[in-house]
Amino acid sequence: MLALESQGLLLSFCDRHADAEPLLERGLVLAEAIGARRFQSLVLAGLAACALATGRLPAARDRIERSLALSREIGMGFCGPMALGVKARLLDDAHERERCRAEAEALMARGCASHNLINYHRHGIDDALARGEYARGLEHAAALEAYTRGEPLPYCDFLIARARVLIGLASHPDDPRLREELSRLRREADRVRWPIAWPLPAGGP
Repeated sequence: MLALESQGLLLSFCDRHADAEPLLERGLVLAEAIGARRFQSLVLAGLAACALATGRLPAARDRIERSLALSREIGMGFCGPMALGVKARLLDDAHERERCRAEAEALMARGCASHNLINYHRHGIDDALARGEYARGLEHAAALEAYTRGEPLPYCDFLIARARVLIGLASHPDDPRLREELSRLRREADRVRWPIAWPLPAGGP
């Protein structure tokens, strides 16, 4: 169960959702069989992210609600903020999104498993880019940078740089420094086989 959960989530975090989903589904079956509700909640959050990324919104909503229901039973510190980050991306109502964000950030302030902070801010960045909420995207990038400053992670460094260059191009689409940085990041993503999205603003390069 742990091997399938770990491999599936790793692939999901690297946007290889088609590879991730079968592993997570098998991991969920095993987690259910042994009654590991904590890991059921985590795997369901990963499966919700896969469904969201592939445009299956009803499936994503069902999975994230199941994940959160389990988390509320066993304790939100294990994967609650991560799940709330996914849920916020699925909400059309701005007030409901704010409620998810406020709950997630309060949980993180109290202390929770580290994967929550990384994935909450990753989902926050992508949500902000999709909605054109660029100030919020920069806040998520800054929070992720602050959290990992003592022990920088290449994965997080990449997410931070990607957020900043895409948001910078929203205001300065012809900036040669930003265009070169975008090219560098795209080359690096290609090198490590990371099919991450590049949601450029209208008029971007």
